[in-house]
Amino acid sequence: MQLRSNIPLCFILAVVITASVLFSSPTVSAQPHSSLPNSGSFSDALDMVQMTLQYRFKKIEFLRIALTHSSYSAENNKVFSILGNKVMKITLVLQSLKKDLDISPDDLNDKISKFHSSCAAYGMFLKDVVRVSSTTDSSASSVVCGALRAIFGAIALDNGEFADAINVFLVLQRFNGEIMPYYFKNLELGYRSVVHSSYSEKNNKAMSILGESIIEAAVTLKALAKNVDLSKKDLNHYISLVSDVDSCAHDGRLLKPMILVSENIDPSTSSIVCGAYRAFVGAIVLDKGKPDDGVGWYWDRYGHSGIGKADELYM
Repeated sequence: MQLRSNIPLCFILAVVITASVLFSSPTVSAQPHSSLPNSGSFSDALDMVQMTLQYRFKKIEFLRIALTHSSYSAENNKVFSILGNKVMKITLVLQSLKKDLDISPDDLNDKISKFHSSCAAYGMFLKDVVRVSSTTDSSASSVVCGALRAIFGAIALDNGEFADAINVFLVLQRFNGEIMPYYFKNLELGYRSVVHSSYSEKNNKAMSILGESIIEAAVTLKALAKNVDLSKKDLNHYISLVSDVDSCAHDGRLLKPMILVSENIDPSTSSIVCGAYRAFVGAIVLDKGKPDDGVGWYWDRYGHSGIGKADELYM
């Protein structure tokens, strides 16, 4: 089956299985280490990373190298990281100049500096994947940032051009607050929230159920907090407003460009957008570990249905 997304990425390419040279014994003296339990898990992790980035490598060994720290092997991600750093800088400069051609050099350098200081936060989802020696902390800022940069370099090498690497970087930015204003500690949760069941068995269905429950519970709590004597009929009315698929899809409309579906499915369908939005709320709860944080985000950002009596809950 062909897959599709309305993001212009070439992640639909088949993965070429190559010789696993990186699974040979490390050539440096430090003992190899990974937070993954076995080498088979590393292969699974490669799949997870590709799904998270919405990009499929033609040469999977490039991704293996990108996720190999210098403490683990002499064949590591150092040079890939240098290339990836250039990709990130190109993207940031292009974005800034498109928004303001008259931006000052100081302001431009400030934007670049601010992003580099947050590089580790963007790459923290790699801490359980990158391979390091037993004496190296895989969650160290330099390790995860280096791995993230190396991935962008690996994508550029995989295609021989910068376009896909830039697109993946932009996707990563979107899930770190550019489109939906929430910064995930675990980016896999954010990406999973927009994976429709037609696209992958690893999809957003279960998280959508969680998100729907959170949203309905949030409305119920707020309604009763405002009027504990509220009738069952009025309470159900409030709940029905946020349960309405079209209203839900409107609240989640900013997710529409990110939704992954199969080729024969329209990602802008209300039920699909609503499912992704609910899953996004569920993903926030899972990321935070507290239902109240998901409820708070919902009310602060996109809880407003804009329909009739639901407005009263915001007064």
